[in-house]
Amino acid sequence: MGNSDVSEVVHGLFDEELGKINDEITVLLVKLEKRIREKYVTDKEFQFDLAIGVNQCSGFEDAVEESE
Repeated sequence: MGNSDVSEVVHGLFDEELGKINDEITVLLVKLEKRIREKYVTDKEFQFDLAIGVNQCSGFEDAVEESE
């Protein structure tokens, strides 16, 4: 296995782990958004802005399914 092969493997593993971390962060953001909405927010415009912010995270639909 040459240096370029090792580099590709390492980069692949790094990208995979980074993707997992991103998914975990998205799940936490979804949960946080739900808690804020349920407990602290009555302003509908703020709720809408908050939902848009969470939607901008990649993997939002998957995170919603996982968090429920």
